[in-house]
Amino acid sequence: MSKSSLLNIAIRFAAIVLAVAAACLLAAGCAPESEERKQYEAGVEHYNNGEYELAKECFIAADGYGNTNDFLVAIAECENRYEDAVKKMDEHQYAEAYVLFESISKYSNSAEFMERISDLKAKYEQGLKLYDESKFIEARACFADANGYSESDAYIANIDTMAELFNSGMEYKNAGDYENAITAFRAINADFEGALALIEECAAELVKSPVSLNGFIKNYNDEYPGGSVSIGRGDLSSQFVLSDSQGILITGVANEQSKVTFISFWFSPGLMEELGENGYNEAIAHCIRALNPYFAEYEQILANLSGYLGGIVNYGCMNITTLIDQSGSTVVEAAVVTES
Repeated sequence: MSKSSLLNIAIRFAAIVLAVAAACLLAAGCAPESEERKQYEAGVEHYNNGEYELAKECFIAADGYGNTNDFLVAIAECENRYEDAVKKMDEHQYAEAYVLFESISKYSNSAEFMERISDLKAKYEQGLKLYDESKFIEARACFADANGYSESDAYIANIDTMAELFNSGMEYKNAGDYENAITAFRAINADFEGALALIEECAAELVKSPVSLNGFIKNYNDEYPGGSVSIGRGDLSSQFVLSDSQGILITGVANEQSKVTFISFWFSPGLMEELGENGYNEAIAHCIRALNPYFAEYEQILANLSGYLGGIVNYGCMNITTLIDQSGSTVVEAAVVTES
């Protein structure tokens, strides 16, 4: 409802009031009141008190006395606006409904509807506040109480999706599938019910055990999101042989649970010359990170590369050493650290 429309209504109602006043002045001192006039005056009184249904009955009984028809037209507009407002309420178009009810605030129970809409708005705003504070379960309750106000339904759907991912993550975590648990918790993209702390817990568990062979392949490919370097699937038996598109040969051993217990990365003399020192360092840092992307970020590995390659510090549960074989190839080996 535009401001100009509301202004027109206000002007029309003001004209009616002036007409009523004029009619009363002209009638003063005249013949005894007729029944129509009595009904008309009673209708005006009901109208001014916001008792539109009673006013309508009186104006109909006034049978055209004075400007009765003007009042009936105004009441009809209120009725139409009220019906439109109620319809918008049912359709959860609360903002539009409020404007309509406000323009006929004295008609029927418009004021009650306005109060109801204000309550829904307050619930919605409280839900937004709780959502921003990561109190998602409490926020959902408020959005549910908001009964479709604004974007409350969309927030409910989003929180329900978070809950589904959280429950899925917990199932994976309880089953010891920490990689899939982390994937589920990260997909929440928010700290839902302590998801960030659970990611750290799962990552700490992954550091204790070696990566699965399929997990290593996935991690390796993830290290090159542009797709310029990827690992090929070779022999995936307990003694596996793989290679990547830039020429690194990868061999190793996986146990009965398909966990990598030993792995070697082979850089031929020709590849070493092609890569150069910086290229080799970057490539081997990616190889190491594929063993466990939860232990350290790529930049951290690159900065501490000499420590890892020299066997000085372990990378997660893996100890790494470097050697040169008889053909002159540089070989980086990683083996699971055995507890003494």
